[in-house]
Amino acid sequence: SNNANNATGNGNGNGLGAASKQEIGDPCAKCGKPTVKRSFKRKDGKEGLFWGCSNWAKGKGCDAAPVWIN
Repeated sequence: SNNANNATGNGNGNGLGAASKQEIGDPCAKCGKPTVKRSFKRKDGKEGLFWGCSNWAKGKGCDAAPVWIN
């Protein structure tokens, strides 16, 4: 289970809603760095949430699969 801190924040402009004060979860299963709670907008307009590696970046960094929250 993810052991998240009680932190919130606004998006940082990367299109995924990664917060500036991110909730930190369990270590990444692939590289061991902390996971962070991220958000995205679904096609139906609702917010979706997932845990993703803090070392993830398009085309570089860790490519571990996200852990979906909702």
